[in-house]
Amino acid sequence: MCEVFQHKVETKGIDNVNVRCLTLDREDQLGQTFDVVFMNLTLHHIEDPASIIRLLAHYVAKDGHLLIFDLVKTEISPLFHPRSKWDGVFFHGFTIDELKAWANATGSFSSVEVVQVYTVDKVDDEGCMRTHPVQVLKAKKM
Repeated sequence: MCEVFQHKVETKGIDNVNVRCLTLDREDQLGQTFDVVFMNLTLHHIEDPASIIRLLAHYVAKDGHLLIFDLVKTEISPLFHPRSKWDGVFFHGFTIDELKAWANATGSFSSVEVVQVYTVDKVDDEGCMRTHPVQVLKAKKM
């Protein structure tokens, strides 16, 4: 996925984006902060979302933004991934309250909001087309 995003940045001539794909496990790992820290449809694969949000908050520069896109928790959100691929899926979407609480618990952000931004249509294990809403956690660093 990182290569796909990098390709889009290059082909569109975007020169103010630095694509980095890595595993973060320490607050001091990169030695710098960023105007935007972005995560797309990954949080539900992380066993402890509160911890990763707390960790990512350290990498957001003053007045910068943390943007986390992930599934809205619904009755059908468990159908997003086929059952055969549930290993490594720790959550089947999130509520607005969960995302807001985790971001606010960091004490790092002056504003936190969660809004639905798009949908993903996928065929489930039974061959039915399902529409899955995706939301974004937008948090602005103090």
